[in-house]
Amino acid sequence: MPASHIRPGRFVCQHSAWVRSGMRGMAWILIFATISGCAGYKLGPSNDFKAGEKSVSVRHFTNLSPEPGLVDPIMTAIRREIQNDGTYFLETHGEGNYIISGEILNVNREAISLNPSRIEASRDLRLTLICQVKVIQRNTGDIAWDRTVTARTVIRNEGDLNRADQIVAPMLAETLARKIVSMISDGEWSPVDG
Repeated sequence: MPASHIRPGRFVCQHSAWVRSGMRGMAWILIFATISGCAGYKLGPSNDFKAGEKSVSVRHFTNLSPEPGLVDPIMTAIRREIQNDGTYFLETHGEGNYIISGEILNVNREAISLNPSRIEASRDLRLTLICQVKVIQRNTGDIAWDRTVTARTVIRNEGDLNRADQIVAPMLAETLARKIVSMISDGEWSPVDG
């Protein structure tokens, strides 16, 4: 058949029908992949409890480090993170099923870069906060969880380390609280009914 006898719209229609059927197939593949990929996802706590079924209270942390003023930011950050996580109910009056307590063991400063104009002075410091944290079952007094937890952050030394420490203490406390609550909520310890 000569090319002059082919209608121009016929080829375009066949091509667009092929594209439409291919797009439908891709859409079905995408829907199937999305549904099967999220099949194992679970909303809520990752342990076997319902959200807020068990309660936790935060006891006073003891500061054994030479760094003052760390207790309040750490306890505030832990309480806030427990509320944000939602796995455990934060008991503020009375006693919870579990009691979180701990000791601030040390704060280490490590120079990670030096000031080029004064070689003896460090420009950037890595602060490491080391805490020993325990979770105690209220009804038995048994220690259900006991771990050393560390948090790190970097600060710039611009001449006033005291001011830098005041600024970085809440950030360090938030990092520590996220690690503690995540380890308690998602950890491999098995809390006993209480």
